[in-house]
Amino acid sequence: MTGDRNDRDDRQDSHDGAPTLVPGEPRSFGGGRYIVRKRLGAGNFATVYLAYDERLDVPVAVKLLSDRWSWEPEVRGRFVQEARLLRSLNDARPTTVAHIW
Repeated sequence: MTGDRNDRDDRQDSHDGAPTLVPGEPRSFGGGRYIVRKRLGAGNFATVYLAYDERLDVPVAVKLLSDRWSWEPEVRGRFVQEARLLRSLNDARPTTVAHIW
């Protein structure tokens, strides 16, 4: 194990195949509004979590830019551009982008 979030290790997966949270992974976002349930996937660029929006009482996906790239202005700009593009889509299939931090 090299320490990257996307490395597989000895953690147990949940019953539906999604990796469970490990120490050091976030438990909430947005000042506690979004409660993390499990990690859905991770790559070099970002990690996606299944979370629960306490205010709206709905499940949500939260995409978190990896620490490795979060300080790069160009990468952060592309991340925000992706979120804005998704938000502009008028289709029932993609998830609505609610917040960009």
